[in-house]
Amino acid sequence: MDKEYHCPRCQNPNVIEYPDSIECPKCELEFDKKDLTLYEDDQILSLQEKSGFVNFFED
Repeated sequence: MDKEYHCPRCQNPNVIEYPDSIECPKCELEFDKKDLTLYEDDQILSLQEKSGFVNFFED
């Protein structure tokens, strides 16, 4: 059985799946499932990276 999701950063197929996101235990990054269906792997930002952008503009 194929896994539905993989880590877009390291291609790890063994990710932890949550209702709206996945987490890669190897990269320690979390990704929005919606992004995984809309964009190519090299265009996807982790939730941590997205948060960093928001915090930058709030300062």
